[in-house]
Amino acid sequence: MTQFAHGRQGVIKTMADLKALVSQIIRFGLVGVLNTVITQGLIFLLQNFAGVHYVASNVVGYAAGITNSYICNRIWVFKSRGSIRTETMKFLVVTGACYLLQLGFLVILKEGFNVGKNAAQLISMVFYSCLNFVGQRTFTYSDREQ
Repeated sequence: MTQFAHGRQGVIKTMADLKALVSQIIRFGLVGVLNTVITQGLIFLLQNFAGVHYVASNVVGYAAGITNSYICNRIWVFKSRGSIRTETMKFLVVTGACYLLQLGFLVILKEGFNVGKNAAQLISMVFYSCLNFVGQRTFTYSDREQ
């Protein structure tokens, strides 16, 4: 049988393992949709209706989305029972790294490639989401019970 690597938790050896991973990715995606509504909604409102600078709008929007993300990922996506203190710190490290990479990418898109601010926000969000799933799965929630 073909084996599929999936991070520090071992190797997927059975179809059930693969289904569990796919289910987790789907749950992560659904949480991501909610986070997107929260994050992009705030960013859009702040930068387009309140006149807030696009970077400041991004910071506020992501802070709200990150808070929602931690709660939903811990309880529903990764079903963690690990130490809240340890996982919170790991979550913040991964999220912070992903956020800074996303913010840099956003500025490069907007300032370097002259992509419109709304399109640049959406493109950089996709980049962030991919990095974040890998980081949360392999670092933050890597010690959880399956």
